[in-house]
Amino acid sequence: MKAIAVLLACLIAAPAAAQQPLGDQARTALARDLADDRRRPAPLVVIESEMESPIMFWIGVGLLAVGVVAAIGSVTFEQRSDLSAEYRNLRLGRDLAPCGTDAEETALPIAECEVNAELLWIGGALSAVGGGLMFYGGRQIQVVQPAPAAIRLTLKF
Repeated sequence: MKAIAVLLACLIAAPAAAQQPLGDQARTALARDLADDRRRPAPLVVIESEMESPIMFWIGVGLLAVGVVAAIGSVTFEQRSDLSAEYRNLRLGRDLAPCGTDAEETALPIAECEVNAELLWIGGALSAVGGGLMFYGGRQIQVVQPAPAAIRLTLKF
């Protein structure tokens, strides 16, 4: 019986005796954590994601559209009459009908058509510049702000 009483006294007294050093360790660890928090920068929080420059993006859309219309026009309704295979003294309107003339409206032979190269180059350049502006202005950027400081609550018993 005496052995059981001594064993129970040791079991009950051991946690009570160990509480003081553990409490000191906990306070030291808490102080260390607080010091680390002051040195560490606040984490950043992404608020929203937006375009780099919406104005440049929409200007690029307009330039791209004009460039595509110019490039399509250079190979369709703005073609030129090709006179490179004809005699030097042949003239449009007098000896040959211009390119794109309806065959039922004229008795003259119709000249061959060629692509309007200048308009095609202008359309390609406008499309390239518009695409570049769309790429630059449409990039997504993230607006960030520091996270609010955390609230730490410590209860002491």
